[in-house]
Amino acid sequence: MTTEPLLQLALGVRDLKNRAAAKKLSLTFVQENVSTLGDLQRFAQDKHNDVDMRARACWLLSLVDSKSSCGRLLIGLLQDENDLMMAEAAKLLGDIGYRPSVRALLNCLEYPSPFRRRMAAHALGFLYENSTARANSEFS
Repeated sequence: MTTEPLLQLALGVRDLKNRAAAKKLSLTFVQENVSTLGDLQRFAQDKHNDVDMRARACWLLSLVDSKSSCGRLLIGLLQDENDLMMAEAAKLLGDIGYRPSVRALLNCLEYPSPFRRRMAAHALGFLYENSTARANSEFS
């Protein structure tokens, strides 16, 4: 199966305001087309594809793939030559709360590009906020 139907879904789902509805729609689609998950991962990594579509593929993976599998893919994309792809990867690592990405994000703070450093710092801040909120709720 080609990735086109899944990418069309990603285009539509990204614009939904209700993330829960988006996740349900995405999960239903992926459950019916399990083989497309690998295709979607490959599409996100392929530097020849449009950056916006790659970012949308990553976003969809963050909804439907396991946190560890998606997190490992996103850590790899922190090294992407395109600043926008790197930024999307950093943002999603913060969004999904993938704690093993801390070392890779800290390494991104050494990039010469201020944009890349800012995105890595933002993701680290989001990871810290989420872990602090989780710890506070456990002690409440």
